[in-house]
Amino acid sequence: MQTIIGAAWLEPLKGKQERAERKREREEEREDRENRLRRGIYNEIFSIAINLGGAIEAHYDACSRGSAALKSADKGKNVGRPSFRVYASLKDDPVSFYQLEDAISIDSIYDSLEHTYNRIETFRSTPFDTADKARAYCEMTIAVFKIALLNIDETLNQLKAIFQDLNNGQLLRDWADIRQKAADTLGALDESHFSPMT
Repeated sequence: MQTIIGAAWLEPLKGKQERAERKREREEEREDRENRLRRGIYNEIFSIAINLGGAIEAHYDACSRGSAALKSADKGKNVGRPSFRVYASLKDDPVSFYQLEDAISIDSIYDSLEHTYNRIETFRSTPFDTADKARAYCEMTIAVFKIALLNIDETLNQLKAIFQDLNNGQLLRDWADIRQKAADTLGALDESHFSPMT
């Protein structure tokens, strides 16, 4: 009789432990999936930001020289349309994407990067009759690009604990390098200092 009562008491406890173990495994799988998504998406974001920053720097240099080439409808560095492959593939599974805490921020970052690219392409194909007009356009493009950089910075800071655990903080170190280079090239990145290249 005592064995039957003991078994009857242990079975629900064993079932509860198994459910807790399955829940823990599902949570670990979810975290692992989110970490892979974040590594992919932020590596793509960083790569795009580096390419756009280089194009902006080249354009601003051309504007500063007041070159006659500014009157051309084909000038500046051609960066090619950024590849948003990782982002596009994530958006194909919106349920997984929008479970990320930073999903809305990621959308905003990509919108800012796309807007920056469009401005660069407009600069390349627009003949400017004066260097001042070209310079003003470049300065506005820098401001748009800085918004993208500030969005990245803010997102990484808000979720710093997650990013510190991700690849031993490698994404944060990569971003610190990119951010420093952008600040050295474009000027301070904080919102109160949208001055163009210093």
